[in-house]
Amino acid sequence: MKLRKEDALIKDIVRQLLHDDNIVCGEAVNPRCLGECKQYLADMKYSDLPAEYLALLSYANGIRSHNAVLFGVFPNDAPNDIVAANEDYGRESKVLLLGRTDWDVLVYDAENKDYRVRSNRDLSLAEVFDNLEDALHYWFGM
Repeated sequence: MKLRKEDALIKDIVRQLLHDDNIVCGEAVNPRCLGECKQYLADMKYSDLPAEYLALLSYANGIRSHNAVLFGVFPNDAPNDIVAANEDYGRESKVLLLGRTDWDVLVYDAENKDYRVRSNRDLSLAEVFDNLEDALHYWFGM
């Protein structure tokens, strides 16, 4: 089976993350839980999960470092679950909260099809990335 270019990039990012002793990656997402997550987000009128993020979940369901987290699909672990995080975030339906640090949030802006780092304090825009690869390099300091 040949990987699509995007999947190969995601797999390479996960490989890089796994070599960092300060980063913990979850195992591949449970397909049933992912299906329920996607359905719930659709029912609640959130935007669809971006394709790159879905590809990432097939290799690493959630990623955590000493100061940053990228949410996964964890129905029984609200602090790390993308659904619970977005319910708490409760902002715009075209913006999905993907991760959090003490200072910033990482969101996917479905309308602009980009990844944005915003300040936790006032939601001011700090960084914009065209793809998940660049966003993750920034987010986890790679």
